[in-house]
Amino acid sequence: MANFDSDVQDYYSKELKNSDSDLKTRTRVSMPNFIKNIQKDIHPDVQAKYYGCGLVFPPKLEKCKVLDLGCGSGRDVFILSRLVGPEGYVVGIDMMKEPIDVAHRHTDYHMKKFNYKVPNVEFIEGKIENLTKIGLNENFFDVVVSNCVINSTPDKKVVFDEAWKVLKPGGEFYLCDVYADQMLPDELRTNKVLREQCLAGAIKWEDLILHATEAGFTQPRLITAKPIDITDPDIEKLVGDIRFVTATFRLFKIPMNEDELDIPYLLTYEGEIPGFESAFSFDNTITFKRGEMVSCGPTLASAILYSRYKDNFGFEPIDNTKHFDGTVVVVEEQETLFRDDGVTETTQHSYIITEYDDDVADKRHSKSSSVTTDNSTTEPSLPNFISTWNGGYSIFFVRVGSRTYKHRTDQIMETINTFSAYNKKINKVPTAAPAVL
Repeated sequence: MANFDSDVQDYYSKELKNSDSDLKTRTRVSMPNFIKNIQKDIHPDVQAKYYGCGLVFPPKLEKCKVLDLGCGSGRDVFILSRLVGPEGYVVGIDMMKEPIDVAHRHTDYHMKKFNYKVPNVEFIEGKIENLTKIGLNENFFDVVVSNCVINSTPDKKVVFDEAWKVLKPGGEFYLCDVYADQMLPDELRTNKVLREQCLAGAIKWEDLILHATEAGFTQPRLITAKPIDITDPDIEKLVGDIRFVTATFRLFKIPMNEDELDIPYLLTYEGEIPGFESAFSFDNTITFKRGEMVSCGPTLASAILYSRYKDNFGFEPIDNTKHFDGTVVVVEEQETLFRDDGVTETTQHSYIITEYDDDVADKRHSKSSSVTTDNSTTEPSLPNFISTWNGGYSIFFVRVGSRTYKHRTDQIMETINTFSAYNKKINKVPTAAPAVL
Protein backbone atom coordinates (compact mmCIF):
# COMPACT_ATOMS: atom_id res chain seq x y z
CA MET A 1 0.00 0.00 0.00
CA ALA A 2 2.90 2.34 0.76
CA ASN A 3 4.32 1.93 -2.73
CA PHE A 4 0.87 2.49 -4.24
CA ASP A 5 0.43 5.77 -2.37
CA SER A 6 3.99 6.97 -2.93
CA ASP A 7 3.81 6.38 -6.72
CA VAL A 8 0.64 8.45 -6.96
CA GLN A 9 1.94 11.19 -4.64
CA ASP A 10 5.26 11.55 -6.45
CA TYR A 11 3.61 11.77 -9.86
CA TYR A 12 0.86 14.24 -9.03
CA SER A 13 2.85 16.44 -6.66
CA LYS A 14 6.27 16.41 -8.33
CA GLU A 15 6.16 15.26 -11.96
CA LEU A 16 2.89 16.70 -13.26
CA LYS A 17 3.05 20.43 -13.89
CA ASN A 18 -0.07 21.08 -15.98
CA SER A 19 -3.24 19.05 -16.30
CA ASP A 20 -3.83 20.04 -19.93
CA SER A 21 -0.44 19.15 -21.37
CA ASP A 22 1.09 16.48 -19.12
CA LEU A 23 -1.62 13.83 -18.73
CA LYS A 24 -1.54 10.95 -21.21
CA THR A 25 -5.29 10.28 -21.25
CA ARG A 26 -8.22 12.50 -22.19
CA THR A 27 -11.92 12.47 -21.37
CA ARG A 28 -14.48 14.51 -23.27
CA VAL A 29 -16.45 16.50 -20.69
CA SER A 30 -19.33 18.80 -21.57
CA MET A 31 -19.47 21.61 -19.03
CA PRO A 32 -22.73 23.51 -18.47
CA ASN A 33 -22.67 27.29 -18.76
CA PHE A 34 -23.27 27.98 -15.08
CA ILE A 35 -20.12 26.00 -14.19
CA LYS A 36 -18.15 27.73 -16.96
CA ASN A 37 -19.13 31.08 -15.48
CA ILE A 38 -17.87 30.07 -12.03
CA GLN A 39 -14.71 28.54 -13.48
CA LYS A 40 -13.75 31.96 -14.89
CA ASP A 41 -13.14 33.05 -11.29
CA ILE A 42 -10.88 30.09 -10.43
CA HIS A 43 -7.24 31.09 -10.03
CA PRO A 44 -5.03 29.85 -12.92
CA ASP A 45 -2.62 28.09 -10.53
CA VAL A 46 -5.51 26.07 -9.08
CA GLN A 47 -6.96 25.29 -12.50
CA ALA A 48 -3.56 24.16 -13.85
CA LYS A 49 -3.34 21.45 -11.18
CA TYR A 50 -6.84 20.05 -11.70
CA TYR A 51 -6.74 16.33 -12.54
CA GLY A 52 -10.37 15.25 -12.33
CA CYS A 53 -12.16 13.27 -15.03
CA GLY A 54 -15.71 14.60 -14.86
CA LEU A 55 -18.18 16.93 -13.17
CA VAL A 56 -19.26 16.42 -9.55
CA PHE A 57 -21.78 19.20 -9.08
CA PRO A 58 -25.24 17.78 -8.37
CA PRO A 59 -28.15 20.22 -8.21
CA LYS A 60 -29.75 21.86 -5.20
CA LEU A 61 -26.57 22.51 -3.23
CA GLU A 62 -27.45 25.86 -1.66
CA LYS A 63 -26.71 25.86 2.10
CA CYS A 64 -25.44 22.27 1.91
CA LYS A 65 -22.41 20.87 3.72
CA VAL A 66 -20.26 19.11 1.12
CA LEU A 67 -17.16 16.90 1.39
CA ASP A 68 -14.80 16.52 -1.60
CA LEU A 69 -12.71 13.33 -1.49
CA GLY A 70 -9.27 13.79 -3.04
CA CYS A 71 -9.70 17.52 -3.59
CA GLY A 72 -6.20 18.19 -4.93
CA SER A 73 -5.52 21.93 -5.30
CA GLY A 74 -9.19 22.69 -4.67
CA ARG A 75 -10.73 23.54 -8.04
CA ASP A 76 -13.93 21.56 -7.37
CA VAL A 77 -14.04 22.78 -3.75
CA PHE A 78 -13.99 26.41 -4.86
CA ILE A 79 -16.69 25.80 -7.48
CA LEU A 80 -18.75 24.01 -4.83
CA SER A 81 -18.10 26.94 -2.49
CA ARG A 82 -19.92 29.17 -4.96
CA LEU A 83 -22.76 26.67 -5.44
CA VAL A 84 -23.47 26.16 -1.72
CA GLY A 85 -23.35 29.90 -1.08
CA PRO A 86 -22.12 31.78 1.99
CA GLU A 87 -24.36 29.73 4.30
CA GLY A 88 -22.97 26.44 2.98
CA TYR A 89 -19.73 24.72 3.89
CA VAL A 90 -17.25 22.70 1.81
CA VAL A 91 -14.41 20.51 3.09
CA GLY A 92 -11.69 19.15 0.82
CA ILE A 93 -9.44 16.28 1.85
CA ASP A 94 -6.34 15.04 0.06
CA MET A 95 -3.40 12.85 1.12
CA MET A 96 -0.84 15.08 -0.64
CA LYS A 97 0.61 18.13 1.09
CA GLU A 98 1.63 20.06 -2.03
CA PRO A 99 -1.85 20.51 -3.57
CA ILE A 100 -3.36 21.23 -0.15
CA ASP A 101 -0.79 24.02 0.22
CA VAL A 102 -1.86 25.41 -3.19
CA ALA A 103 -5.49 25.39 -2.05
CA HIS A 104 -4.64 27.16 1.21
CA ARG A 105 -2.66 29.86 -0.60
CA HIS A 106 -5.59 30.70 -2.85
CA THR A 107 -8.48 30.49 -0.41
CA ASP A 108 -8.57 34.24 0.31
CA TYR A 109 -8.41 34.96 -3.42
CA HIS A 110 -11.58 32.96 -4.08
CA MET A 111 -13.47 34.21 -1.05
CA LYS A 112 -12.91 37.79 -2.28
CA LYS A 113 -13.98 36.79 -5.81
CA PHE A 114 -17.21 35.35 -4.39
CA ASN A 115 -17.76 38.34 -2.06
CA TYR A 116 -17.80 36.11 1.03
CA LYS A 117 -17.01 37.87 4.30
CA VAL A 118 -16.28 34.56 6.04
CA PRO A 119 -14.55 31.61 4.29
CA ASN A 120 -16.87 28.66 3.75
CA VAL A 121 -14.14 26.17 2.78
CA GLU A 122 -11.64 24.07 4.69
CA PHE A 123 -8.79 21.89 3.43
CA ILE A 124 -7.49 18.85 5.32
CA GLU A 125 -4.43 16.74 4.60
CA GLY A 126 -5.36 13.10 5.09
CA LYS A 127 -6.45 9.86 3.43
CA ILE A 128 -9.98 9.35 2.16
CA GLU A 129 -9.97 5.92 3.82
CA ASN A 130 -9.64 7.61 7.25
CA LEU A 131 -12.44 10.18 7.28
CA THR A 132 -13.68 9.44 10.79
CA LYS A 133 -10.19 8.80 12.15
CA ILE A 134 -9.06 12.31 11.20
CA GLY A 135 -11.99 13.81 13.05
CA LEU A 136 -14.80 14.28 10.52
CA ASN A 137 -18.15 13.85 12.23
CA GLU A 138 -20.52 11.07 11.34
CA ASN A 139 -23.94 11.96 9.89
CA PHE A 140 -22.69 15.48 9.13
CA PHE A 141 -22.48 16.11 5.37
CA ASP A 142 -25.41 16.55 3.01
CA VAL A 143 -23.33 15.55 -0.02
CA VAL A 144 -20.04 13.75 -0.60
CA VAL A 145 -18.36 14.10 -4.00
CA SER A 146 -15.34 12.39 -5.53
CA ASN A 147 -13.68 13.14 -8.86
CA CYS A 148 -11.37 10.44 -10.25
CA VAL A 149 -9.85 9.51 -6.89
CA ILE A 150 -11.25 6.19 -5.69
CA ASN A 151 -9.42 4.35 -8.47
CA SER A 152 -6.15 5.50 -6.88
CA THR A 153 -6.79 3.97 -3.49
CA PRO A 154 -5.98 0.31 -2.80
CA ASP A 155 -8.89 -0.15 -0.37
CA LYS A 156 -11.94 1.03 -2.25
CA LYS A 157 -14.43 -0.70 0.01
CA VAL A 158 -13.30 1.34 3.02
CA VAL A 159 -13.85 4.57 1.07
CA PHE A 160 -17.51 3.70 0.56
CA ASP A 161 -17.86 2.69 4.22
CA GLU A 162 -16.36 5.98 5.39
CA ALA A 163 -18.41 8.08 2.97
CA TRP A 164 -21.57 6.42 4.29
CA LYS A 165 -20.58 7.21 7.87
CA VAL A 166 -20.02 10.94 7.36
CA LEU A 167 -23.15 11.46 5.24
CA LYS A 168 -26.40 12.50 6.88
CA PRO A 169 -29.35 10.12 6.52
CA GLY A 170 -30.80 10.94 3.12
CA GLY A 171 -27.42 12.25 1.94
CA GLU A 172 -26.04 11.80 -1.56
CA PHE A 173 -22.70 10.35 -2.69
CA TYR A 174 -21.96 11.78 -6.15
CA LEU A 175 -18.85 10.31 -7.74
CA CYS A 176 -17.04 10.25 -11.06
CA ASP A 177 -14.30 7.71 -11.67
CA VAL A 178 -12.53 5.39 -14.10
CA TYR A 179 -14.04 2.01 -14.99
CA ALA A 180 -12.76 -0.87 -17.11
CA ASP A 181 -14.67 -3.43 -19.14
CA GLN A 182 -12.61 -6.30 -17.72
CA MET A 183 -10.44 -7.17 -14.77
CA LEU A 184 -6.89 -5.94 -15.26
CA PRO A 185 -4.17 -8.59 -14.84
CA ASP A 186 -1.78 -8.18 -11.91
CA GLU A 187 1.08 -6.92 -14.08
CA LEU A 188 -1.10 -4.00 -15.21
CA ARG A 189 -2.63 -3.28 -11.81
CA THR A 190 0.86 -2.87 -10.38
CA ASN A 191 2.25 -0.94 -13.35
CA LYS A 192 3.62 2.43 -12.18
CA VAL A 193 2.68 4.34 -15.35
CA LEU A 194 -0.88 3.00 -15.35
CA ARG A 195 -1.21 3.94 -11.69
CA GLU A 196 -0.16 7.48 -12.49
CA GLN A 197 -2.74 7.70 -15.30
CA CYS A 198 -5.57 6.43 -13.07
CA LEU A 199 -5.94 3.26 -15.16
CA ALA A 200 -4.36 0.57 -12.99
CA GLY A 201 -6.99 0.97 -10.29
CA ALA A 202 -9.95 1.21 -12.68
CA ILE A 203 -13.10 -0.02 -10.99
CA LYS A 204 -15.26 -2.89 -12.21
CA TRP A 205 -18.97 -2.15 -12.09
CA GLU A 206 -19.51 -5.31 -10.02
CA ASP A 207 -17.19 -3.90 -7.35
CA LEU A 208 -18.96 -0.52 -7.41
CA ILE A 209 -22.32 -2.16 -6.72
CA LEU A 210 -20.86 -4.53 -4.13
CA HIS A 211 -18.98 -1.85 -2.18
CA ALA A 212 -21.84 0.65 -2.36
CA THR A 213 -24.62 -1.67 -1.27
CA GLU A 214 -22.52 -3.38 1.42
CA ALA A 215 -21.78 0.05 2.88
CA GLY A 216 -25.52 0.72 3.06
CA PHE A 217 -26.10 2.88 -0.01
CA THR A 218 -28.87 2.45 -2.53
CA GLN A 219 -27.91 0.86 -5.83
CA PRO A 220 -25.77 3.27 -7.89
CA ARG A 221 -27.58 5.30 -10.55
CA LEU A 222 -25.57 5.95 -13.70
CA ILE A 223 -25.65 9.58 -14.84
CA THR A 224 -23.07 9.79 -17.62
CA ALA A 225 -20.37 7.61 -19.19
CA LYS A 226 -17.66 8.81 -21.57
CA PRO A 227 -14.84 6.85 -23.22
CA ILE A 228 -11.27 7.64 -22.18
CA ASP A 229 -8.92 8.49 -25.03
CA ILE A 230 -5.39 7.19 -24.48
CA THR A 231 -3.03 9.61 -26.21
CA ASP A 232 0.24 7.82 -25.45
CA PRO A 233 1.06 4.95 -27.91
CA ASP A 234 3.08 3.03 -25.31
CA ILE A 235 0.17 3.00 -22.87
CA GLU A 236 -2.24 2.09 -25.65
CA LYS A 237 -0.07 -0.90 -26.54
CA LEU A 238 0.22 -1.86 -22.89
CA VAL A 239 -3.53 -2.05 -22.22
CA GLY A 240 -4.38 -3.79 -25.49
CA ASP A 241 -8.12 -4.37 -25.96
CA ILE A 242 -9.11 -3.19 -22.48
CA ARG A 243 -11.60 -0.34 -22.71
CA PHE A 244 -11.85 2.44 -20.13
CA VAL A 245 -14.56 4.99 -19.45
CA THR A 246 -15.21 7.70 -16.93
CA ALA A 247 -18.65 7.29 -15.42
CA THR A 248 -20.60 9.39 -12.95
CA PHE A 249 -22.95 7.76 -10.45
CA ARG A 250 -25.16 8.94 -7.60
CA LEU A 251 -25.96 6.88 -4.50
CA PHE A 252 -28.13 7.66 -1.49
CA LYS A 253 -28.00 6.86 2.20
CA ILE A 254 -31.42 5.68 3.36
CA PRO A 255 -32.07 6.59 7.02
CA MET A 256 -31.32 3.65 9.32
CA ASN A 257 -34.66 3.93 11.10
CA GLU A 258 -36.57 3.89 7.84
CA ASP A 259 -37.26 0.99 5.52
CA GLU A 260 -37.06 1.18 1.77
CA LEU A 261 -40.49 1.46 0.24
CA ASP A 262 -41.84 -1.92 -0.82
CA ILE A 263 -44.24 -0.79 -3.55
CA PRO A 264 -43.85 1.38 -6.64
CA TYR A 265 -44.76 5.06 -6.51
CA LEU A 266 -45.90 7.64 -9.00
CA LEU A 267 -43.60 10.64 -8.68
CA THR A 268 -44.46 14.08 -10.02
CA TYR A 269 -41.66 16.61 -10.36
CA GLU A 270 -42.89 19.99 -9.16
CA GLY A 271 -39.88 21.99 -10.36
CA GLU A 272 -38.21 24.77 -8.36
CA ILE A 273 -34.69 23.26 -8.42
CA PRO A 274 -32.51 26.13 -9.72
CA GLY A 275 -31.39 25.37 -13.25
CA PHE A 276 -33.86 22.50 -13.55
CA GLU A 277 -37.18 24.36 -13.47
CA SER A 278 -38.80 22.44 -16.33
CA ALA A 279 -37.09 19.05 -16.05
CA PHE A 280 -34.72 17.18 -13.72
CA SER A 281 -32.39 14.57 -15.25
CA PHE A 282 -31.97 12.08 -12.45
CA ASP A 283 -29.81 9.59 -14.33
CA ASN A 284 -28.95 8.67 -17.91
CA THR A 285 -32.41 7.29 -18.66
CA ILE A 286 -34.78 9.00 -16.23
CA THR A 287 -35.78 12.62 -16.69
CA PHE A 288 -38.58 13.97 -14.57
CA LYS A 289 -40.53 16.60 -16.50
CA ARG A 290 -42.39 19.13 -14.44
CA GLY A 291 -46.00 18.13 -13.85
CA GLU A 292 -45.65 14.65 -15.40
CA MET A 293 -46.19 11.46 -13.40
CA VAL A 294 -43.42 8.86 -13.62
CA SER A 295 -43.71 5.36 -12.20
CA CYS A 296 -40.71 4.47 -10.04
CA GLY A 297 -39.66 1.27 -8.35
CA PRO A 298 -39.32 1.13 -4.56
CA THR A 299 -35.55 1.80 -4.45
CA LEU A 300 -35.69 4.91 -6.62
CA ALA A 301 -38.75 6.22 -4.79
CA SER A 302 -37.01 5.67 -1.45
CA ALA A 303 -33.86 7.47 -2.57
CA ILE A 304 -35.81 10.58 -3.55
CA LEU A 305 -38.26 10.45 -0.63
CA TYR A 306 -35.49 10.66 1.99
CA SER A 307 -33.17 13.01 0.07
CA ARG A 308 -32.94 16.81 -0.20
CA TYR A 309 -34.98 16.48 -3.43
CA LYS A 310 -38.07 15.34 -1.52
CA ASP A 311 -39.74 18.76 -1.41
CA ASN A 312 -39.54 19.01 -5.19
CA PHE A 313 -41.69 15.93 -5.79
CA GLY A 314 -45.20 14.72 -5.22
CA PHE A 315 -45.47 11.07 -4.12
CA GLU A 316 -48.43 8.79 -4.81
CA PRO A 317 -48.23 5.10 -3.86
CA ILE A 318 -49.46 2.74 -6.55
CA ASP A 319 -52.31 0.66 -5.14
CA ASN A 320 -51.75 -2.91 -6.32
CA THR A 321 -55.45 -3.73 -6.21
CA LYS A 322 -56.12 -1.02 -8.79
CA HIS A 323 -53.06 -1.23 -10.99
CA PHE A 324 -51.48 -4.68 -10.72
CA ASP A 325 -54.32 -7.09 -11.28
CA GLY A 326 -52.91 -8.14 -14.64
CA THR A 327 -50.01 -10.42 -15.55
CA VAL A 328 -46.59 -9.25 -16.73
CA VAL A 329 -46.89 -10.25 -20.38
CA VAL A 330 -44.03 -8.64 -22.26
CA VAL A 331 -40.68 -7.12 -21.41
CA GLU A 332 -39.36 -5.03 -24.27
CA GLU A 333 -35.71 -4.01 -24.28
CA GLN A 334 -34.25 -1.04 -26.14
CA GLU A 335 -30.48 -1.44 -26.13
CA THR A 336 -28.23 1.41 -27.25
CA LEU A 337 -24.59 0.73 -28.13
CA PHE A 338 -21.87 3.27 -28.86
CA ARG A 339 -19.66 1.70 -31.53
CA ASP A 340 -15.98 2.47 -32.00
CA ASP A 341 -16.67 3.97 -35.44
CA GLY A 342 -18.92 6.61 -33.89
CA VAL A 343 -22.21 5.01 -34.95
CA THR A 344 -24.94 4.74 -32.32
CA GLU A 345 -26.69 1.39 -32.75
CA THR A 346 -30.09 0.69 -31.23
CA THR A 347 -31.33 -2.87 -30.83
CA GLN A 348 -34.91 -3.83 -29.96
CA HIS A 349 -35.66 -7.10 -28.12
CA SER A 350 -39.00 -8.40 -26.89
CA TYR A 351 -39.32 -11.14 -24.26
CA ILE A 352 -42.41 -13.01 -23.17
CA ILE A 353 -42.22 -13.94 -19.50
CA THR A 354 -44.34 -16.96 -18.74
CA GLU A 355 -43.38 -18.53 -15.42
CA TYR A 356 -40.44 -18.75 -13.05
CA ASP A 357 -39.70 -21.12 -10.23
CA ASP A 358 -36.72 -21.97 -8.03
CA ASP A 359 -35.50 -24.83 -10.20
CA VAL A 360 -36.20 -23.61 -13.69
CA ALA A 361 -35.23 -20.02 -14.45
CA ASP A 362 -35.48 -20.25 -18.23
CA LYS A 363 -39.19 -20.80 -18.86
CA ARG A 364 -39.35 -17.93 -21.28
CA HIS A 365 -38.92 -17.24 -24.97
CA SER A 366 -38.12 -14.20 -27.07
CA LYS A 367 -40.54 -12.83 -29.62
CA SER A 368 -38.25 -10.74 -31.80
CA SER A 369 -34.95 -8.96 -32.07
CA SER A 370 -33.79 -6.30 -34.51
CA VAL A 371 -31.00 -3.77 -35.01
CA THR A 372 -31.95 -0.39 -36.42
CA THR A 373 -28.66 0.31 -38.22
CA ASP A 374 -28.90 -2.68 -40.57
CA ASN A 375 -31.01 -5.74 -41.34
CA SER A 376 -29.13 -8.15 -39.09
CA THR A 377 -30.57 -9.65 -35.92
CA THR A 378 -29.03 -10.46 -32.57
CA GLU A 379 -30.12 -12.92 -29.93
CA PRO A 380 -31.34 -11.50 -26.64
CA SER A 381 -28.88 -11.95 -23.79
CA LEU A 382 -30.97 -14.27 -21.61
CA PRO A 383 -31.19 -15.25 -18.81
CA ASN A 384 -29.27 -12.16 -17.66
CA PHE A 385 -31.19 -9.81 -19.98
CA ILE A 386 -28.22 -7.52 -20.64
CA SER A 387 -25.40 -8.14 -18.23
CA THR A 388 -22.09 -7.14 -19.78
CA TRP A 389 -20.23 -3.98 -20.66
CA ASN A 390 -21.36 -2.82 -24.09
CA GLY A 391 -20.40 0.84 -24.24
CA GLY A 392 -24.06 1.80 -24.07
CA TYR A 393 -27.17 1.28 -22.03
CA SER A 394 -30.54 -0.47 -22.04
CA ILE A 395 -34.07 0.54 -21.23
CA PHE A 396 -36.84 -1.96 -20.46
CA PHE A 397 -40.54 -1.42 -20.96
CA VAL A 398 -42.61 -3.66 -18.71
CA ARG A 399 -46.24 -4.10 -19.69
CA VAL A 400 -48.59 -4.84 -16.81
CA GLY A 401 -52.16 -5.17 -17.97
CA SER A 402 -52.88 -2.04 -19.99
CA ARG A 403 -50.03 -0.01 -18.47
CA THR A 404 -46.44 0.25 -19.66
CA TYR A 405 -43.61 1.15 -17.26
CA LYS A 406 -40.19 2.35 -18.43
CA HIS A 407 -37.17 1.11 -16.50
CA ARG A 408 -33.42 1.02 -16.82
CA THR A 409 -31.71 -2.35 -16.74
CA ASP A 410 -30.71 -2.21 -13.08
CA GLN A 411 -34.33 -1.49 -12.12
CA ILE A 412 -35.86 -4.46 -13.90
CA MET A 413 -35.11 -6.80 -10.99
CA GLU A 414 -36.83 -4.64 -8.39
CA THR A 415 -39.72 -3.96 -10.76
CA ILE A 416 -40.54 -7.59 -11.47
CA ASN A 417 -39.95 -8.54 -7.85
CA THR A 418 -42.51 -5.93 -6.88
CA PHE A 419 -44.97 -7.25 -9.42
CA SER A 420 -44.36 -10.81 -8.23
CA ALA A 421 -45.82 -9.91 -4.85
CA TYR A 422 -49.11 -9.48 -6.68
CA ASN A 423 -48.62 -12.08 -9.36
CA LYS A 424 -47.76 -15.54 -8.04
CA LYS A 425 -46.97 -16.85 -11.53
CA ILE A 426 -43.60 -15.07 -11.32
CA ASN A 427 -41.57 -16.53 -8.48
CA LYS A 428 -38.02 -15.90 -9.56
CA VAL A 429 -36.13 -13.81 -12.10
CA PRO A 430 -32.42 -13.80 -12.82
CA THR A 431 -30.31 -10.95 -11.48
CA ALA A 432 -29.93 -8.06 -13.90
CA ALA A 433 -26.69 -6.07 -14.14
CA PRO A 434 -26.16 -2.35 -14.76
CA ALA A 435 -26.75 -1.27 -18.31
CA VAL A 436 -23.47 0.40 -19.22
CA LEU A 437 -20.75 -1.25 -17.17
